[in-house]
Amino acid sequence: MENRVTDDVLGLFFDQFKRPHKTPLHMSAIQRRLEDKHSFWVVSDALKKLVEDNILMTEARDTNNSSSVHFYYPTNLDISPTEMSSKIKNIVTQIDRYSSPRNTSVLGNYLHALVRRELKVHRFKIIDENTNSYGDKKGEDGKQDLDIIAEHEIKGIKVGVEIKNTLDVIEKEEILSKTQLCKDLRLIPIFACRWLEPYKEEIRSKGGFPWQFKWQIYPIGREKRVNEIRRRFGFPVAVMSEIPEESVKEFETWIASFNQ
Repeated sequence: MENRVTDDVLGLFFDQFKRPHKTPLHMSAIQRRLEDKHSFWVVSDALKKLVEDNILMTEARDTNNSSSVHFYYPTNLDISPTEMSSKIKNIVTQIDRYSSPRNTSVLGNYLHALVRRELKVHRFKIIDENTNSYGDKKGEDGKQDLDIIAEHEIKGIKVGVEIKNTLDVIEKEEILSKTQLCKDLRLIPIFACRWLEPYKEEIRSKGGFPWQFKWQIYPIGREKRVNEIRRRFGFPVAVMSEIPEESVKEFETWIASFNQ
């Protein structure tokens, strides 16, 4: 397993003839490109080992809209530090563009609207939004909110929905806190997110539904931005007017599993 992860990571930095690529990659880009094969923490461990073995170099750069970003590139690159610094600076500029509060707010609101519409299509009544209370119950810590609370009009399923339209995986601590909030409110937790693979079984074990979309969804009109992000970083981003069909079918199957 360790060798397979290492080989897949190295495949991002060297061609089939072992020639190094000159473009540095940052941690998120590496993890996203390999997420179908390996969990993000396994990829992180492989990168650490490759740096220790002096096969890859790493350096951190601050960004305006997110935490410090770690970049990686082959140690044996025939390139000056000035040229590499320029390449990294250019990538940081792009990171600041897609991670700007304005962009992330638009994406979050857009997926919220798509999920809200899909719930209604499947006969859920929206009870409340951005709240930590339901009926006469309230979350014990008072610090967490649920994006949507809804009730199924036929089957009586009561759900609390947390929505994340982000590239990075939702933090485990947030899964635990939102699951606890749903427990306090006697709701079934639903996590509607781009990527949930590392935590699917955790969510199911707590009675919840991992509603995974695989893509960070952009609204119509953002095609140029999406194509640029794909070309530069290989990120799973797409312009969509509705939730992916495969994800909708999984949701329908989940609803059907409840008796009336």
